Amino acid sequence: MTRSAGFLGLTLVAGAGVLFVVRPEFYEAGVHVFATRAVSLVH
Repeated sequence: MTRSAGFLGLTLVAGAGVLFVVRPEFYEAGVHVFATRAVSLVH
């Protein structure tokens, strides 16, 4: 994994953590969208 990819991953994790604290409903919606996309990619 490249350094930029690791930094991007950390940024996404930090953003998700902030959203989870500030806007839990956004976090739930994001998890739902991510889950449906992941399932569609696998199938």
